[in-house]
Amino acid sequence: MQVFEKFPSSAHFEVVLNETHIVFVPKKSFPQSICEYRPISLCNSTYKLLSKVLSNLLKSILNSLILPFQNVFVVGRQITDNIILAHEIMHSMNK
Repeated sequence: MQVFEKFPSSAHFEVVLNETHIVFVPKKSFPQSICEYRPISLCNSTYKLLSKVLSNLLKSILNSLILPFQNVFVVGRQITDNIILAHEIMHSMNK
């Protein structure tokens, strides 16, 4: 809780919160080479929670920060909308 209380005022968190451990889990019972291992990253849960809280806060104001003709990262907008719009413009220009 101290991390969450301190972060808004300082915009800084301890470096250890960003540490990630890479663990190699064997795919087979007796692995012989590195290809027979699956890498798994173990992130610090406090860092993950802080990231989730920040992303949820950003989500509420992101619509006002991104211009109407930019369609990525905003709920309800899709990048394919621009492709469809460009296609329609080209089609009407050919007429």
